[in-house]
Amino acid sequence: MRTPEIGTSHTLEYTVRPEDAATFDGEMIHPVYSTPSVVRTMERAARLALLPYLEEGEVGAGHEVHVIHRAPAPIGAHVRVTATITAHAPRRLTCTTVTNHGDRVIATGTVVQGIVAAADFRSRYEAAQDAPGPAPGAGAGHRDDPALR
Repeated sequence: MRTPEIGTSHTLEYTVRPEDAATFDGEMIHPVYSTPSVVRTMERAARLALLPYLEEGEVGAGHEVHVIHRAPAPIGAHVRVTATITAHAPRRLTCTTVTNHGDRVIATGTVVQGIVAAADFRSRYEAAQDAPGPAPGAGAGHRDDPALR
């Protein structure tokens, strides 16, 4: 990974869709931007912040997410997610995120991406397809994974 500049930001504009609503077992619980959907757009904005720094043959993989979902945004709302690079290590990039609906902050958080060789990630993915998952807290992507050190 090329050295990213701390403070670099990427902003993503997004319109909340019905499939982004809080839904469980096929039933819409609330017609608002759900927390999992907020996390998905946080991760997307952080990925877009990372892309200019990846070297040939590298990929970013979600590693850690923290979110505080502060307020609702209805279906149809236009939200803005800004991911700002706040830290990096040889195989890791951290972004803070702020999600706004108009002038109101509806979510804040942190997204950490691991940087791995695409071939290694692909082989781990293929191995996972044929085997039961690792014990909780173990395996690819875990904070103790040597590939992310």
